[in-house]
Amino acid sequence: MSTKNTILLIINPISGDKDKDVLTDRVKHHVEQKGFRFCSYKTSGQEDAEEIKTLIAKENPSRLLVAGGDGTIKMVAEVVQDPGPVIGILPEGSANGLATNLGIQGRLDHLIDIALGDHILDMDTLLINDHLSLHIADLGLNAALIKNYEKSELRGKL
Repeated sequence: MSTKNTILLIINPISGDKDKDVLTDRVKHHVEQKGFRFCSYKTSGQEDAEEIKTLIAKENPSRLLVAGGDGTIKMVAEVVQDPGPVIGILPEGSANGLATNLGIQGRLDHLIDIALGDHILDMDTLLINDHLSLHIADLGLNAALIKNYEKSELRGKL
């Protein structure tokens, strides 16, 4: 088991439409520069919650950085038990509603500094029909709406 000086980066490679390799390299650089151990996990859409639980138990990270959208953040928040590691948000989704509501925006290096810093906010959560809601109770519907819109040929009022 690793010590509490480990930072675990969880990356959703298909959230938003940016390549996450640059982000991963920048986070690793910042983490190592601060003297922490870096490890990462890329979501695949298959058993991610269980894989993340296993990694948290194995690595015992002091902080999780989540590079994805609202759905990825929600999934990680569901996995983390209270008390658990702090979750840092790196908004990489299509809409980034939660990050926007929390005022998390700016250039990548600034976002990484915030995610690794002492900018910690306790956040209330809400269970709706056994589903965790972190904000606006969208349960990832906004991301699904955008994904379906991008696939569709329909435009206009319909």
